[in-house]
Amino acid sequence: MLLSRIFGKATNEKLRPRERYSSVDCRREPEHAARCILSNVGFVNDTVIFYEDPANPLSFVGPSVKYAFPAHYFGIRGGTDDHHFVNVSKRKGPIPENAIYADHDASYLIVPFWPQNQGHWLVDDLFASFSNMLELGIYVPNPQLVIRQGCVDYFAGEKTSGVEYCHEFFLRRTKGYSSRDPLFLTENPYTRGSKAEKRNKHLKRAYENSDLIFQNLIGGHSTFALMKRGEKRSLHWNLFRRHFLKKSGLFEPRLSRQQITVVQKKGRRNILNFPDVLSATRGYGVDVVVYDPTVQSWEQQLEIMLRTTVLVTVPGGISFLAGFLQSSSVGLFFDAWDFQANRSYPLEGYWWEGLSAFRFLAYDYDASEASFPAGATDPSLLDHEMKVTAGLPTDRQLTVTDLHSDAKTLLYRFFTDIRVDLGRYQKSLCEALAIAEANKRWKRSYDYKACARARGLVKQ
Repeated sequence: MLLSRIFGKATNEKLRPRERYSSVDCRREPEHAARCILSNVGFVNDTVIFYEDPANPLSFVGPSVKYAFPAHYFGIRGGTDDHHFVNVSKRKGPIPENAIYADHDASYLIVPFWPQNQGHWLVDDLFASFSNMLELGIYVPNPQLVIRQGCVDYFAGEKTSGVEYCHEFFLRRTKGYSSRDPLFLTENPYTRGSKAEKRNKHLKRAYENSDLIFQNLIGGHSTFALMKRGEKRSLHWNLFRRHFLKKSGLFEPRLSRQQITVVQKKGRRNILNFPDVLSATRGYGVDVVVYDPTVQSWEQQLEIMLRTTVLVTVPGGISFLAGFLQSSSVGLFFDAWDFQANRSYPLEGYWWEGLSAFRFLAYDYDASEASFPAGATDPSLLDHEMKVTAGLPTDRQLTVTDLHSDAKTLLYRFFTDIRVDLGRYQKSLCEALAIAEANKRWKRSYDYKACARARGLVKQ
């Protein structure tokens, strides 16, 4: 009912019932990837199978679809390499009578942006699929996520423990979006003996026999296109946030005091003097909490965000739970470093500044606070990303697969650490506390004298 009022049309009217033949409905907007509903289709070996009525041939029209078959059909993520596209095949005749349908009438085909990274999984994958279904006038409380690869494929050659953790990640981190387990379309989708394997045994068997049919298989989105939707994106995020919290059994608490949450990042894009930053954060008469996703559960992390009035965080996927801050809260984000411009910049500023979730503050800095990896200051290596040449350190290299040539290449990305200037930081922190107080219409919610000292207005 809510979505019908917002979009002015009947929700889910484009979802098709079970039929003997396939159909397709695609939508494309300038600068946006195609979004498609593929109805009554099979999916096997990375190929969508269309069952075509000889008396009514399928017509694939428009820039969203290519004409040659089998050929790349649509970009699952809107990327340009083979990894982001699926193949299509047309078969004359109806769907086989012994075919097995997936358990849900609305499924979403997805390629995880970064398996096991919860921030990217939340925004780049779950929110992107939610938003694209809204664009198509579709809302279902428990969509079936269909992942074209399984953990065994993602972590081929690695230890079994990594594969098992991967399954736990997908199963646990999807619950706030859908109560259904993700369905992996692969020959080895689950850890042997796992609950997910037992629950989806019939689907796995159908997939292996090429008899698995999806009543409505939705897909096609570009993460970066989502960033350009302005007010609509903000509306979609608020709906997604409400949906996610409800499914997680959480609610927005009524806050009575300020809480500063400091994100502790381990690995790349790190705060080198984190203990000093944490110490400098204390002493303002407010609660201070350390957010560390390596030790806190998914539910604990969401609860921390809901109680936070000021968030202090480095950029990147670890910061994406900031979208669950209350609208009166403030996020103080440390910049990333632009090696070509030789300055800092807000890495996800384009995302947060257009989102009416909270007040975004960027903490910019110069080279005196940046800590560069070896080779980063070489004038010939100023690209943010580049293929590795000999002589560069390996601790910050990422191995990727070039699917055009099937050759392994090394991608080098400079993740600059920061050694925070405590004096500048405390001034920014006091600004954030003041904004949060004004938004909440509180008085004396933090130690004014401590902030006056930090700003140099009174003697230490």
